[in-house]
Amino acid sequence: MKYGRIIASLVLAGIIFATGFAFGLRYLGVRASHSEMLAEFKIDYVNLEQAKLTPQLREYLKSRIYFLASELEPRDLRGFRFDFGVVDEGLLGGATGIKGPDSNADVYGLAMNKHNQKGSRR
Repeated sequence: MKYGRIIASLVLAGIIFATGFAFGLRYLGVRASHSEMLAEFKIDYVNLEQAKLTPQLREYLKSRIYFLASELEPRDLRGFRFDFGVVDEGLLGGATGIKGPDSNADVYGLAMNKHNQKGSRR
């Protein structure tokens, strides 16, 4: 009887530890992904602002910025004015900078609405 309680306590402690460990790994994975998205946004933004880019690369970076902005929270992008205009799909030549079934125009609209950016650079 005494050993039964000890074993049950150890099993319960193991379940609690495993659950906490799993949630911890998931949390760290989400945080890393968030910081990577924010870092990419900043790099793409600086390149759009300062670099002399080919038209195709410029449109690709715009599509990446809008996709990342649609995923990031407004507090993450406070101070950034990133309405570089709608992505010209013709200039992309089939390349894509977004994930999922949405079009570049849909992602642009999502990002502008989420961050209240429409027309902020004009």
